[in-house]
Parts: sequence; C-alpha cells; structure tokens
Amino acid sequence: MVKLKVINPIIVLAGSWTIVFVLYILRYSDRLYYGNTYVFTIFLLIVFSSFPSFFLINKMKQRKVIYFNISRRIKRRGLYFYIFILVASGIEFLFFENIPVLMKIRGYNFSHFDFGIASVHGFLIAAHLYFALFGFFLFLNKKKVKYILPVLIMIIWGVLVLSRKVFMVGVLQLIVAFWITKEKSLKRISSILLVFLSLMILFGSIGDIRSGSNFFSNLSGIREDAIINKMPGMNWFYIYLTTPFHNLLYTIENFSPEYNLMMTRTLEGLLPSAVERIFLGSEDRYDWAKVSEERYWLESNVLNVSTAYLGPFLDLGILGIIIFNSIIISISLIIYKSLKTSKDCIVLVILYTGIILTVFSNVFTNLNFVGQLICHYILFCNIRVIPRRMSEASLISTSNKFSRIKI
Repeated sequence: MVKLKVINPIIVLAGSWTIVFVLYILRYSDRLYYGNTYVFTIFLLIVFSSFPSFFLINKMKQRKVIYFNISRRIKRRGLYFYIFILVASGIEFLFFENIPVLMKIRGYNFSHFDFGIASVHGFLIAAHLYFALFGFFLFLNKKKVKYILPVLIMIIWGVLVLSRKVFMVGVLQLIVAFWITKEKSLKRISSILLVFLSLMILFGSIGDIRSGSNFFSNLSGIREDAIINKMPGMNWFYIYLTTPFHNLLYTIENFSPEYNLMMTRTLEGLLPSAVERIFLGSEDRYDWAKVSEERYWLESNVLNVSTAYLGPFLDLGILGIIIFNSIIISISLIIYKSLKTSKDCIVLVILYTGIILTVFSNVFTNLNFVGQLICHYILFCNIRVIPRRMSEASLISTSNKFSRIKI
C-alpha cells in the first residue's frame, strides 16, 4: 500500500540545477571553461525565475497526505491499450526488417535515427515510458511481480532500439515515483542510489556501443586523472549533464535573441516528423549536416543539447527563460497543490521528471513527453473519480494503506 508525500516542484528544480552547477565548477573536462561568477549568475536566473509562480499559487490550500488506488476498470483498459502498444512495436520491427542493436553489433553503419516509423516511433517511446510508470505504481500497490513486466519490457525495448532516452526518462520517472511513495530511510535511499549508479553504467555502455569509447574519449575533453574515469559510464553521464549547461552559457554570451513572438524555437519540438515531411517538405529531420548549419549557436555539432532554456532564450532572451520557467512551474504547482486521486499522482511524476530534465533538454514541448499525457488521457478519459473523504484519525490509523478511492 502506498502513501504519498510530495515535495514542492520548486525544490525539485533547485535541487536538479544545484547538482549540475556543482558538477560544472568541478571542471573535470577542458570543455567547461566559463568562470564561476558567470556560471553562478545564470544558475540563479534559472532557479529564481520560478519564484513568481510560487508566490502566486502558494496560497492554494494543500492536502497534507494523499493516498491513491487504481480500479479494475482502469487496469482492464490499460491492459488492452498496452497490448495494442506491444503489437505496434512488433509491427515496427517487421516493417524495418532489422533490430538496431543487432545491426550495430554486426558492425553495420546504422544509426538509431534510421529506425522507426515517422511520428509512430515517438509515440511508442512515450507509451512504453508511460506504461512502465503505470505498472510500477501498481507494483508498489499490490506487490505483484506481474506489474513490473512493463518496466522490464521498456528496458529490453530500449536496448533493442538503442534509445538512451528510454533509460534516462523511464528510469528517472520510476525513481521519482519510488521517492514520493515511500517513507525516507537509509535503506530506501541506498536502493535509489544503487539504481541511479546502474543507470549511469548502462547509459555509458549504450553510448560506447552507439558511438565507440575511443570516439567519446577524444570528444569529451575529460582529463585522464579525473576521478570519473575510474567508474564505467560516469564520463558519459558527466558530459551529458554538464555540456547542455555549457552550451546555454555559450549561447547567452555569444548570440542575441531572435525575438520570435510566437516562441517558435521553444515549440518546434511539438511538430511531428511525419507532418514536417508532408507539409514542410523536409525529407529527414536527422540530416545532421543540415541541422548543424541551421543551429548556428552550437559550439559542438556532436554535443548539441542545450538544456530546456535555449529555445526560450533564442525566442525572447532572458524574458523567454522567465516566461517558460513560470509556465512549467505554475502547472506543476497547481497539480501539486490540488492532488486528489491516482491520476493526479501519475501526471505529477511525469511533470517532476520533466522539471529534472530541464538540465538536459526541453521535454515539455517534445512529443515523447506530450505522448505520455495523451496515453494518460486515453486511459482515464470518461472515468468519474469519486474520492471518499477520510477523517484525520482514520488517516493516522491507516498510515500505510490507501484511502478507499473509487475510480
């Protein structure tokens, strides 16, 4: 049985960016060359630009303890939907007549971007992420091994298609879900750290398969005596956490905003690749020579992600960062303050994961992220949620049980 204790989304944002700030100023890589004063200034801008949302929404009354349950009707609908996703995933493999990881192992010059039906593949990523999270919640509730199966399938599918995004987002969502549904203890914190360490090693291993360890060693600029070279996968993880922040710093210092009032740089990820090909005449979204030419702000054409705030900055400058941060934190705060049922909890975990991933990229306007919310709507639409009120005494007496919420 699960009892939820949720922390404020602003703390999630501040904590994530504090980790990146500390890692950056350690400067294990020669690529990270900006001074502490400039780095600290941009760090403060990102964290404190979310505070207007806090002052506006903080007056909302908040539930101190939230319980959740998921009914048989939801489980049955979820099972049918998940079977459809598995069948669609199998059809995609049959359509391409290859499996990316096997092609790579056999030595073929095959990129994971060469695999997948346009737009369908992105939705399948979102669906596998969502059902892994949904199954994990059921596992925490019922303690039945069968509910962990979507998590295992997500991991296997991620390996087969060589998608680090599946591991990074999927495992992070599970860690967030575990964190908010469990009492904090040394044993459980150790379990989270162990999973996190495993994720780093797996992340780096997949990177070596995709790009080659020698290639990355030359690219990363990490010093040979750096402690992160002693741990498998940590060098990949360190670079992928710090270089997005560095790229944002580089862009702010060297380029002026484009002043796109429609926020086109921020919202461009919402356009499905299939629509882009049909209506805009783009043959390949992943033509990297073309992409590198268009992304004039890049210092490196390989390490080319720049946190969630590069698009807002290019659109409206510092004001764009403040507006973007205010929107995502406001939405998260509203759901955080008004938690009532299981479906709210799942959405909050997805949003919290997006907030953590602002250190890496803008997932809020990415179809892999939005696709999870679409899956959530499909699963819970036309379902009336009727929470049953419980007295404070009842809550205390059932501190490790669900409230009887009928969905």
